Amino acid sequence: MNADREMGDSGSIVLGWLTKLAATLALFGLLAFDGLSLVRASFTASDHANSVASAAVEVYKQTHDLQKAYNAAVDLATPEGETVDAKTFTVRASDGHLLLTLHREAQTLWLYRIGPLKKYVDVTAHGEGVPSQ
Repeated sequence: MNADREMGDSGSIVLGWLTKLAATLALFGLLAFDGLSLVRASFTASDHANSVASAAVEVYKQTHDLQKAYNAAVDLATPEGETVDAKTFTVRASDGHLLLTLHREAQTLWLYRIGPLKKYVDVTAHGEGVPSQ
C-alpha cells in the first residue's frame, strides 16, 4: 500500500512541474513572438522606406512637383499599412536627394495593449532616394 501512495505523490509532483514548465514556455513564446514581430517590422519598414523614397524621387525628377512625388510615396506606402510623414518629406535642392520618414505599426499579440509600451509598436524608418543619372 505504501508503494502505491509514493507513486501517486510523484505523479502529482511531475504534473505540477510540467504545468509550470508549460506556463513558462508559453510566456517566453509570447515574448519571443512580439520581439520578433518588432524586429521584422523594423527591417521591412526600413527597406520599404528606401524603396518608397526611390520611387518618389523618380517622380520628382520627371515632374519637379513635390506634391506629385509625395502622392506617389503615399500610394506606395498605404497598401502596406504604412504612413509617410509629410513634415519630413523633403528634397534637397543641392543634389536632388529625397528624404522621408515612414511609420508602420508592428503586429503584436500583447505589446499594443499595454499603455506605456504602445510607443514601441510604432516603428519609424527613414528612407533616402537618390536620383538616377
